[in-house]
Amino acid sequence: MGKSNQFLLKILTVLSLIFLSFPLLIYRLWIKAFNLGTSQSERVSIFNSYFPDSLQGRWDTTYLSISFCLLAIILSSICLKLSQKFWKIF
Repeated sequence: MGKSNQFLLKILTVLSLIFLSFPLLIYRLWIKAFNLGTSQSERVSIFNSYFPDSLQGRWDTTYLSISFCLLAIILSSICLKLSQKFWKIF
């Protein structure tokens, strides 16, 4: 495998990690909203306040998280072709 191809795979590996960070951030925001609110409706309104109006539907953040997770999985599986052990683990 050429050096430029290896470099591209390394970029895709980092990109997949970035894609995975979005669902983790959304989950972290839910935990924060859960700790701040006293009732479920208050927690949901706090959670929705973190996002723009276009993402305040009932399932919008769930679909967004699933999409980013799938992108991360697809990119990670492509990048398993890297020969160095560090990049395969990363």
